[in-house]
Amino acid sequence: MNAWCTGVRYLARHWTRCELLRLPRWMIGYVAVTVAAYAVAVVVAGAHSTAPRPADIALFTGLIGCGLITVEMTRRQGQSALMITHVFGIWELPVAILLPPVYALLAPVPRLAAAQWRIRKIEPHKRVFSAAALGLSYGSVYLTFHLLHQVTGESGPISMRSAWWVLTVCISFCAYWLVDG
Repeated sequence: MNAWCTGVRYLARHWTRCELLRLPRWMIGYVAVTVAAYAVAVVVAGAHSTAPRPADIALFTGLIGCGLITVEMTRRQGQSALMITHVFGIWELPVAILLPPVYALLAPVPRLAAAQWRIRKIEPHKRVFSAAALGLSYGSVYLTFHLLHQVTGESGPISMRSAWWVLTVCISFCAYWLVDG
């Protein structure tokens, strides 16, 4: 019984120091709703996905691996926060365009876990919230790109299809910036 009481006291001390609980209630609600929406999106995308193809897994692993290398380079060189955000987008946004939606939703998780482990340890709720917000914004890129791509279609001369594809990618990235805002 003594070990159990000690464990409860330890949790109570650390729970009261939790930074999340010091936030205003509306902010706690915002974080909870964002994380819950992200969890639902991952479950729904996973349920509607087909079996993973080796080519998709290889592409996802390659792009995320490059992002993880960037995390390590960031740790060693100490880049600015703005630069870090844009550099990671180079590796994660193609996941949202080229792969099924579950990959797009999960793309920021390995990078943020590596950043927590290798660069700077911050409150876990901040990393979880960032992963949820980024995952939802990558999901919006996937939805926008694929809905617009269905509308524009595959017909017409190659130059027109290429122009529509580039425009669709640009509009999808605008959706990313609107959602991630």
